[in-house]
Amino acid sequence: MRQRSAMDASGDGAAGSRKDEEPPDFLDTQEQEAMIEAFEQQHRDSLRFWKVCLSLLLLAYASFLVHGIINLVISPLGQRRHAELRQILDLTTLAAADLAAVAASAALLLFLWLHGSARRLLFLSSAALSTLLALFWIYTLLQLTTPFRWQLFWLPLANPVFVLLSVFIHHSFGGLEDEIAKLRGLKYEHKRV
Repeated sequence: MRQRSAMDASGDGAAGSRKDEEPPDFLDTQEQEAMIEAFEQQHRDSLRFWKVCLSLLLLAYASFLVHGIINLVISPLGQRRHAELRQILDLTTLAAADLAAVAASAALLLFLWLHGSARRLLFLSSAALSTLLALFWIYTLLQLTTPFRWQLFWLPLANPVFVLLSVFIHHSFGGLEDEIAKLRGLKYEHKRV
């Protein structure tokens, strides 16, 4: 500590060299605007990437459920999960539950890509339907006596997980939008001397 203060007093230390440094370069207005636009473009690209990933997962899940409904109509005992669940539920209840899951997935898919006032309604309907489906499937799976019920754990979890993923994507990228707006608000006007 004493050595540093002695060096600063003699002008050989860091304090003396700071006086000789040039002031940092400030960004002019165009450079600031270009930087903010680059952040916005990166944000849009990242948001689009995650929306496409989640949309593909939702479409795959919905198509799996539609395939299951078609198989249920053609061959009621064709899939093992339908055969096991037939002990407790009838065909119309199984098909209705799968259709409700498809509807919740479709509402969530529209929530991801639409803008406007209907967006909140789509999300709330998807979240409510997913919650009801989760409760229905938990109740149904607890009534099964076969050990196969633990292989169906995805039935109550799938739709709520998709809802939580969409909330995470929407919330995290919404926070980035706010930060970029703050950055745009903090932009200063560069004055040339």
